Amino acid sequence: MSNDLNNNSGIKEKRNDEYSYQPRSRARNNKSVKETTSKSKKGINKLFFIIPSAVIALILIVVLIYMMCLPKNVIASNVKIAGVDVGGMSILEAKTAIDGLVDEDSVFQITSSGHSTSIAATDIALEVDYDATVNNAMNICKSKNIFVDSFNAIVLLFGEKNLEAELIYSVEKLDKILFDFGATFNGLSTEQQYTYTDDSLTVTPATAGQNPDVSVARSEFISAVGLGEIRDIEVTLDYANPKLLDADEVYNEICVPAQDASFSRDETGQVIVNEHKVGVEVKKEDLKNVISMVNEGKSATCPAVITMPGKTKEVLEDKLYNDTLGTYTTDFSSSSSNR
Repeated sequence: MSNDLNNNSGIKEKRNDEYSYQPRSRARNNKSVKETTSKSKKGINKLFFIIPSAVIALILIVVLIYMMCLPKNVIASNVKIAGVDVGGMSILEAKTAIDGLVDEDSVFQITSSGHSTSIAATDIALEVDYDATVNNAMNICKSKNIFVDSFNAIVLLFGEKNLEAELIYSVEKLDKILFDFGATFNGLSTEQQYTYTDDSLTVTPATAGQNPDVSVARSEFISAVGLGEIRDIEVTLDYANPKLLDADEVYNEICVPAQDASFSRDETGQVIVNEHKVGVEVKKEDLKNVISMVNEGKSATCPAVITMPGKTKEVLEDKLYNDTLGTYTTDFSSSSSNR
């Protein structure tokens, strides 16, 4: 009996030892798993850093080698001007390759808002600046700016670079053509009008129409032509609403003493007639009410003291015309008498 008790006691102690041992063993195993997982994550993180760095370093090495091996007297490979491949060409060869890009017979078709028109190269004195254009191509990857040159080298290694031709043209003539074209479908805008009587001032609101600023359309057109496009050049011609008037600005503009028209000479020495000014006196509060109505698109009138100048522009222009005509008549008479 005592032996059985002793045996049972031994079994309990053994079981207790087993149960007391297992948690410690699991804790160690969990700790070991965590350490292994942590090391694995650190290894993966290192790989994520090392691999991209190695790829970038390799690309930079290739780029530097490409730039060092690039001949100095020819244009880099995969460079185009207005779609013409000039890679590997000298300056003279490149000029010959793009010769005739724009000539006297060139006509370009532009479109905007479903409307279209044509612009002839001769209408805007358009021509190619061949020296500047080819020099731009030659300087690709040779500008001595390491960042710009590296970027261009990467572009040329994996693709091509199409440069715009440098163009010479009349900004004034091109802007006028673009404005007139836009006005055919956007309409002509007008400035506000001031009408004077002996004792009143009437302000007529401005009207909406083609935006006078056509710089965006100009840039779009020149960029497209520089890239070799001829037809369906889309340009942006905006419809512009009238600018709201400021009562204080209008007051300072129109409320001035009367001033006679006068003669002066322009840069060429030709006699011109300067505009006269009508003297206006008006109450600020009355003018503010008028401007408020004008900004709503309505004409408005307010009391005013109006002083007309002694000499208007029209009077002096007539005098200038008569004096000029008299000079021509005198010269003609003198010439006849000599004969």
